[in-house]
Amino acid sequence: MLQLSTGKDGLFMKILKEGKNSLIISLSGEIDQYAAAELKECIDIEIQSTSRKNIIIDLGMVDMMDSSGIGLIVGRYKLTISTGKKFAICNASSSVKRMIELSGITKVISYYNTLTEAEKKMGF
Repeated sequence: MLQLSTGKDGLFMKILKEGKNSLIISLSGEIDQYAAAELKECIDIEIQSTSRKNIIIDLGMVDMMDSSGIGLIVGRYKLTISTGKKFAICNASSSVKRMIELSGITKVISYYNTLTEAEKKMGF
């Protein structure tokens, strides 16, 4: 498992763990333009180097996300599908989920209410 603390005042953390068929990326804190810029490269490396066929981003510990967070998710989705893998997001708080829904990305990107549901549907 890899942990990365980043972002302004250490408000953002990334935790990676691998299941049987899935790479789960858990995010916490605030995803703003500063955190998103730092995370992009780290997450891209993990997506490109994993042999797992599913990438799940768990937003359960994200307190706030602005449009940079939406851009982060969309960019990682595009990278994931370009490598022949499946991508999903899950477990967002009500305010973050509202931001996601308003952006319209759930029309393209699979969203699950819990990590357990995402793992089950994607074949963890």
